Amino acid sequence: MRINHQGQYRFLDSSSWQPLATVVPCSGQSWSGQITCFKTNPIDCTLLARWDDGYADPWLILTDFKSTDVDIGWYGFRAWIESSYRDLKSDGWQWHKTRLRQPDRAERHWLAMAVS
Repeated sequence: MRINHQGQYRFLDSSSWQPLATVVPCSGQSWSGQITCFKTNPIDCTLLARWDDGYADPWLILTDFKSTDVDIGWYGFRAWIESSYRDLKSDGWQWHKTRLRQPDRAERHWLAMAVS
């Protein structure tokens, strides 16, 4: 889940809350770790934070994966995935209208879509 930099977090072994805006205070930085996020409705999670040059704000991603098992760069694939889904479903391929029920025929159809 992507969140904005307003709000607070604390390390799991700490009782003091800090502003999310301080995780990566300027561009060119990244950080990941286990935290409790949000004072009002706390969530124990992994926070992935990154601020690249050219962006007004950092990316702050909450996940239930361990910080050693994920990379915040994966979030950049989101636009590509959503675009591909739209192409496959409604922008021409009309996958949802094929009514294919035989796996071998569906496999050939997906192969054609992937190659194109």
